[in-house]
Formats: sequence, C-alpha cells, structure tokens
Amino acid sequence: MHSAYSNRLALSIGALLTVCVSLLVAGWWFGLPVVGEGGMLGQRKADVQHTLEQRADFLRRLTEQSLEKRRSEVRSVAQVVGAVHGPQLSSETGSSAPVQRTLNQWLNSHPGDFQHARILRLPGGRIVASTNPSEVGSELNDSNLLQRAQRPGVQEMIVSLVSPAGKPALGWIRQIRSAPTGQDSGTVLGLVVAYSEVQDLLEEVLQTQAASAGQAGQSLLFDGQQRLLAAVPAREAAMEVLRLDPEVSQGFEGSLYKPNTAGEHQLAVYRSIPLGGTQAWTLVQQYPESEILADMQPRLVRGVLVSLLAVALLGAVLWQAARLATRRLLTVSAAFDRLARGEWSLRLPVKPHDSLEIVTLVGAFNHLADAIQKSNATLEQQVSERTAQLQAEHDRAQGYLDVAAIMLLALDAQGRISMVNRKGAELLGYPAAQLLGMDWFLHFIPAHERDERRRDYQLAMQGERTIEARFESHIVDASGRTRLIVWNTTVLRDAKGLPCGALSSGQDVTANRAAQAELRVAAIAFESQEAHMVCDANWIILRVNQAFTQMTGYSAHDAIGKLPQKLLGSGRTPADLYVNINETLSRESLWQGEVWDRRKNGEVFPVWAQITAVRDEDQHVTHFVVSMNDITQRKAAEEQIRNLAFYDPLTNLPNRRLLMDRLEVALATCARHPRMGALLFVDLDNFKTLNDTLGHDIGDLLLQQVAERLKSCVREGDTVARLGGDEFVIMLEDLSNDAIDAATQVEAVGEKVLQTLGRSYVLRGHAHRSTPSIGVTLFGDRVESIEEPLKRADVAMYQSKAAGRNTLRFFDPGMQAAVSNRVALEVDLRNAIEQKQFVLYYQPQVQAKPDGSLRVVGAEALVRWQHPERGMVSPAEFIPLAEETGLIVPLGQWVIETACRQLARWHGHPELGELTVAVNVSARQFLQNGFVQHVGQALEATGARPAMLKLELTESSLVGDINEVARKMTELQSWGVGFALDDFGTGYSSLAYLKRLPLDTLKIDQSFVRDVFEDANDAAIARMVVVLGRSLGLTVIAEGVETLEQRYFLAQQGCHLYQGYLFGKPQAVVEFQQNVLSKAYLKS
Repeated sequence: MHSAYSNRLALSIGALLTVCVSLLVAGWWFGLPVVGEGGMLGQRKADVQHTLEQRADFLRRLTEQSLEKRRSEVRSVAQVVGAVHGPQLSSETGSSAPVQRTLNQWLNSHPGDFQHARILRLPGGRIVASTNPSEVGSELNDSNLLQRAQRPGVQEMIVSLVSPAGKPALGWIRQIRSAPTGQDSGTVLGLVVAYSEVQDLLEEVLQTQAASAGQAGQSLLFDGQQRLLAAVPAREAAMEVLRLDPEVSQGFEGSLYKPNTAGEHQLAVYRSIPLGGTQAWTLVQQYPESEILADMQPRLVRGVLVSLLAVALLGAVLWQAARLATRRLLTVSAAFDRLARGEWSLRLPVKPHDSLEIVTLVGAFNHLADAIQKSNATLEQQVSERTAQLQAEHDRAQGYLDVAAIMLLALDAQGRISMVNRKGAELLGYPAAQLLGMDWFLHFIPAHERDERRRDYQLAMQGERTIEARFESHIVDASGRTRLIVWNTTVLRDAKGLPCGALSSGQDVTANRAAQAELRVAAIAFESQEAHMVCDANWIILRVNQAFTQMTGYSAHDAIGKLPQKLLGSGRTPADLYVNINETLSRESLWQGEVWDRRKNGEVFPVWAQITAVRDEDQHVTHFVVSMNDITQRKAAEEQIRNLAFYDPLTNLPNRRLLMDRLEVALATCARHPRMGALLFVDLDNFKTLNDTLGHDIGDLLLQQVAERLKSCVREGDTVARLGGDEFVIMLEDLSNDAIDAATQVEAVGEKVLQTLGRSYVLRGHAHRSTPSIGVTLFGDRVESIEEPLKRADVAMYQSKAAGRNTLRFFDPGMQAAVSNRVALEVDLRNAIEQKQFVLYYQPQVQAKPDGSLRVVGAEALVRWQHPERGMVSPAEFIPLAEETGLIVPLGQWVIETACRQLARWHGHPELGELTVAVNVSARQFLQNGFVQHVGQALEATGARPAMLKLELTESSLVGDINEVARKMTELQSWGVGFALDDFGTGYSSLAYLKRLPLDTLKIDQSFVRDVFEDANDAAIARMVVVLGRSLGLTVIAEGVETLEQRYFLAQQGCHLYQGYLFGKPQAVVEFQQNVLSKAYLKS
C-alpha cells in the first residue's frame, strides 16, 4: 500500500507541474493583459521602435550639424572675397587670377566638403572663378537662381540643385558684399555658389547607422517632393515604402507599421530635417517585422522544449523518490559503508514518512558523520598549515641563495650535492633539480685530480684533517669546459658536533685571469718601438707610450685629455678623411692609411696610421688604439724616384714621359666630354748659336728662365713640359667645343707666349734676346693615338720657322684663316661701336582683339651692323663675338639709348605714341653695376616715357644672385619700365624665379611655335606657357609666328599677342612707321 501510494503521488504531482509549466510559457510569450503585463513579443517590438527612434534623432543631429558647418564655411569665404577682392569683382576688367587663388585655397582647407564651387560677378552673373577653369568668363545660365539670390533681404539661401556631374546636390548661395561703411551693410558685388553632392554629404553618416542597424535595416533620405536622395543599403523594394504611405508629408514625424508592396509589415520611423524657409528633408529609419520576430521564434521553441524536459525530469525524480521511500534501510546501510570508505561529507536526510526507528538511525548516522568530518578537517588543516610553513621557509631560504651572484653549494658526508643556488646551476650547466644527489667529485672534478680530492674530503668528514677555508681549484662543467673557481668553504656539523657535510661559495675567475694575462702581454707590447696611443670612444687621449713622445715631441702630460686632431692636426690632412675614418670604424674594426701630423716643434710629417676599434659585448665602441709610423724618409724616397722618372732635372718641368701620360688622359676626357684641347710646340730661335758662343751653362740658364716664363703664361691646370734641348710643349685642356672658338683661345695664349719670351734676358750679366717659333694643333675632335697631335704640332712649328720665326702657325691652314678672320672681325666690331655703324630694325608685335581684328601694340628693336665694306653683317655672326669680348655692354647701351630716342620721337603721335618698344638685354649687360643708372640716364636724356620701354631678359640673366636681380628689376619697374622673360622654356625655367621677380610678360620661344604641329612636346610646352602665364597674371606673347595655322592654334590656347614673319619682318624705322600707319601689318 505504501509503495502504490507513492507512485500515485508522483503521477499527480507530475501532471500538476505539466499544467503549470504550460501556463507559464504562454504568459511569458503573449503576456497577461488582465494584470497589464506585456509579453516578450510586445517588449521586442517596443525595443526595436525605441532603437530606430534614437538612430533617427542622432542622424538628424549629425546632418543638421554638417549643413550648418558648410553654411558657415560659405559665409566665411564670401566675407574674405568681398574684403580682399572687392575691386576685382566691381570691375569688369579686373583680373580673376587672385579670386581663383582664394577659391582654391578655401577648397583645399575644407577637403571633401564641396565638390564644385563658383564665384559670380553681379548683376550679370559672369563666372570669375570656378573649380572648372573652362567656365571662367562665361555667364551662369540660371536666371531664376540669380533673381532669387538678389531679392531684397536675402543674403544667403540653400537650394536643391543638380551638380555639374549630374547628381542631386545642395547649393549654398551667399552674397558677396563690399566692406560695410557706417550703417550701410555694403554693396552686393557677387555670389558664392558652392555645391555638395547629397550622396557624398550624407553617405558616411548613413553608412555608419546602417552598419549598426544590421543587414535588414535601411536608412532613407527624401527631399520635399518625395524624391529619393540617398538609401543605405540600396534596395528597390524598400524605396517604395514612403511613396505608399499617404499619411507621410513634408514635416511629418512619428512611427508607422505599414505593409509594403509585397505584403510584408515594416516598422518605419520618420524625422524631418529643415533646410531653411519652407524646404525640408524627410529621414526614414525602417526595419522589417519579420526580422523582429526572427530571433524570437528559436527562443520560444527552446522555452517549450526546456519546459517539457523539466516536467520529464521532475516526474522521474518523483518516481525515484517514491521508490526510495520503501528502501530507506538499505540506503542507511549503504551510507555506513561509504562513510567507512572515507566519504565523510555524506549525510542522510530525514523523510516526513520515515518511522521513528529510521529517523533515530538516520540522526545517529548524521551525528557520527559530523564528528568524523570535523576531526578529519582539523587534522587536514594542521597538516596543511605546517606544510605551507615549511615550504615558505624553504622558498625564503632558496630565494636568499638565488639572489647571490656567486655559486653556493652544499655537499653531504658522501660528497653528494644537497643544495645549490641558481648561479651554481648556471655555472655547472645543469638544472638545479637535476643537480641534487649528483656525486660532486665524479661529475665536476677533473679526472687527474678526482681521487686525491675525494680522499681529502673523506678524511675531513672523518675529522682526521681540516679543509682550507679559502683555496682555488678547477672544475669541469656540463659542456666539458674547465673553469677556475675561488672557494670559501666551511664544514657542516650535526647535533653531536661531528662533520656531516660542507658548505661552499665559489666565484668563477676564469675570464679575469685570462684578461690579466692579456693585459700583461698588452702592456709589454704597448711599450714597443712603435708609437701608440689609446683613446676613449670620444677620441680623448687616455694613454701614450714613450715611442709616441719620441716621434711627436709631446709627453704623456701634454697629450692625455686632448683630441688627436687638435693636438697633432697639421691642416694638410683633408677634413673629409677624418669623417671617412669614423664611418669606417663604425662598421669595421680596423682602418689604416696615410695622414699628415705636426710635431710639437711645428714640423709637418707623414704618418702611416693603423686604428683599431675596441668593442664591448654589445658591440659598442669603448676605445680606439692607434699605431703610428713616421714615413718621412719613405715619402722622400718615393718623391725623388717620381721626380727622376717624370720631371726634367734642369727645369723641373714634366718630361716627355709625363707629358705623354697627361696627353693620353686628356684624349680620353675629350672622348667622354665635348671639350677640345690644344698642343703648342715651342722651339727657341737660334738657341744653338747661344750655346756655341757663351757656353752650355749660359744656355741652361736661358732654358730655366724660359721654363718659368712659360709657366706664368698658362692656367694652373695646364701643362708645360720640356721634351729636350730647346723644345717645350704646352698642353691646354678644357677649351671650347667649337673649333674656331678653341683656336681663338689658343691663339691668345700663343700671343702671350710670344710677348713673354720675346722680352730681354739677363744671363750672368749678359743681356740676351730670344724669340720662339710656335706650332699649334687642336685635339679632341677625333679618335687618334697620343703621337698624332704631337706630330702635327711639330709640323706646325716648322711652318712657323719657315714663315720667318718669332711667330705662331696652326697645323690647319683653314683654321689659321678662320682665326685671322675672327681677329679682324673683332677689330672691325670695336671700330663699329666707336663709329656708330649700327642701326635699329623694328619688328611689329600684334594683338588679336575679342572681335577678331588685329592691332599693332608695339615692336621689338633688333640691332643690325651696316659694315662699310662687308655690307649688312648678320647678328648671328657678331652678337656671340660681342658677348665673348665684352663689347656687348657698350653695344647694348647704344641700343637702349637709340630705342629711347625713338620713343621720344613717337610720343604725342596719335597712332605711334602708344607703341611699346622691347629691347633685348644680355645677361652680361644686365649684371653690370651701373645698369640701372644707365637706363635712367637714357630715359631722362631722351624724354621717353618709361612705361613704353620693355626690357627682355633671357633666363641666363636670372642665374646667380637672385636677390640682386630682383632689386634691379624692382627699381626699374618703380619708374614704369616693363620686363619680359625671353625664350621661356629653353633655359632653366625655374618657377621660383617667376614668383619672385616682377615680370610682366612671358615670350614663347620660336623653336616651340615652329613645330607645334610636328612635335607633341613643343605643342604641350606652348600650351603650358600660356596656362602658366594666365595663372600668374602675366601677358604671354608668341614669337616666330609664320603661318595662320600657328596663330589659330595659339589663339585656341588663350595666347592673343604675336610676333613673326606672318605679320612683318624686321624693318628700318621709316618702313616700319609707314606700315603701321597704312595698317599693312594687319592684312595677314
């Protein structure tokens, strides 16, 4: 009966639990409306809605802040443009380049905020600056926008536009006003129109929100006409939701649950973003209801399964409990067995239906178990505490031992290791745990000492002998390495006072003893016959030996604490050699080489030095050891041998051998570099007669004086050699690469030699005159052997003797004639300047007006030489000669004065009076000290207007002292004189010069204009010069324009000033004036 009742009770309770669990699961999911409690489903929807509302509010704030930031930026640039560039905006002819630079600087300081921007001049709406340079100069074709922006009381507005790229954009429009005066807020000068593409403006913020919302959520942005501006992520179905909600209008805010076109419910949160006036955007944050429920369904399934499992488990437990109620005695019996096996924590519960005997038995069991467990716990605690105490004492003692930097070792009476510290384990080469119990004598004493050492230890343990307190001995570690150890040892004794072991401390002195030995050897070597000094890492001398003192004269007291370079420096060793020494020793351990030092007495002497860098274990340099050998005698011997081999003993000039070596090098140099050289073969006239009459000793004196005079006639890098007898050779290098120019340079040297050697000599009281015959040849223009130039010079020398001696002849008759013609031309050029044989020709400079018509605005003055015998001499022939001889300076002064006189004559004429005249100024003339004063004097003397004079400089004039060039140009420009940079692009073309110098005009060189249709590079350069000139606010003129096609090409690039044969050739002033007045130049 008892067992059946237990079973029925278990079944009844199980059924009741099943019903209760089912009701709890339903209430948890659907809620309890009666008591006002919502379920998990409702709470989930409320949480999602709250999250979407927070995201929408945050995104609205970010968007409004971004819009306000851009409004402030547009307002600031409008104020800057109005304040700084008001005059340019108020004038139709004002330059737009400064406004463009301000716009570019503003956009660069706010990267990414605006994709396009314009600055307009009102009222016409002409674009004066834009991020698209092609728009500049055109008018904005949106009259409605211009009218709205100029309405009274409207200073700024934000409008929806389409960007130049065709994308939806917001336009920030701000009026540009002049500086306010008094109550007046300023005059409206123009507009700033800045575009921000909506996708770029908002995508980053929307993307961040969408990423946090998950894959199913979506952020949408619509304008006032419900046009979609941005969607992240983009899904076509989601774009239809707003259009299908009739409740949504501009300015609506709230949340809606609505089905989309597919019948799926969406939770959408709406927020309005005002833009100003009546404009507003609508922001939508939406989330599909299916995603809200998606993660709830698994939780419902898990809840039901868990509830069913709990009911099943409870039923099983109840059934088992009912069975146990009938077997309590067996349970108590089994409990005693387990308690006997050591399960002292085992306790038996008292059941409500147990009999009195069972209850008493269970109570006795539990009481017994409590007593046993308590007693056992007390014992375990005592054991644990004592064990921890002993371990702590052991660890503390071992820690003390391990801190020691020396080996600590304990042996028992049998010689086994009973204790060792960390340092000892490191020296012996075994882990500390493995060392314990190892036989000390068997494993660590050298074999030849092992038996004796063990016997001594055993005798000490027996009390028959004592152990030395301090001694040295060798041990062998685990790797087989022998170490020398210094020991301090004491005998351990037991309670009866008998020896029971030994305790020792040992220090490894192996490295110290080796270092001491090395130091003894080094000390002996240091005081050898070779000079030594030791320096620290900073090159401070620490020690010198006696040989150093004997070599330099400096004692140890003089040297220690000094720097070697300061103490011994002679000034003859190159400074970069010391840098090379330091760099080498930073990488390597040894440097050796030759230096020049100074003794204490001031004598400079050569030294062969070997420097060794000493490094520590971290490879850091700690010392430098310097070995020094005096090589004075060796150097003297080498110099003597060299002089005997390469120099003439009588004149100390290079001999034939050294000359041929240098000629070979010169020929190789000419092959690599386009420069020429020359040989002058010099032979003394009638030298044999002097030898025969006055003797060879007098002849030798003449040869020595001739050698000195020849050396005075040449440059330091040239060579004067004596071949033998009275024959000398001069080798000149690094001459011009043009044969005629090189020949002219050689002739100048040859004439100097003729004059110098032709002066009287005094030879031991005898006055003597001697003349040379000189033969000249050039080399470097062909590949040839070293003998060929010498042979040609020898032949030319004999031609000189055949021509009457005391003269110079070139090997090439044609070159001789060219040199003679050049000399004659130089003489004629000097006469021409004195006799004013020059005349100015004028070539027109033409401007194309916007209507397509042409007008002459000026002319370039070009000098011509009217030779009385040769006729008209080409400038290409005499201008280079004038540059080379320096005659370009007086010639240039004459050109400026003549041009100024012509300007003065034209002044007041209705058509000629406004013509400018451009004058080319050479670099040599411009860099003259009195150039500015000369120009001023010419203007003052002639009465010409400075503004009509334009000086054209080549890029070579700008090389050198740029500050001095800028000073001269600024001073002349202050008078009104203009400047043009001629042949731009053919020289240095430094943009730094263009920015610093007060230029007015850039000239495109004719070499680029000529080939604009044949060479893409020339066309690109011409285009670049025009763009560069416009960006710098400079006028651009193209020279060498010869065809209409060239003119049209240049016009398309924005160049409208021309000079060239298409419009007129250079002409005398009379013809030029007639053609200007008859407009003949404008018929091209």
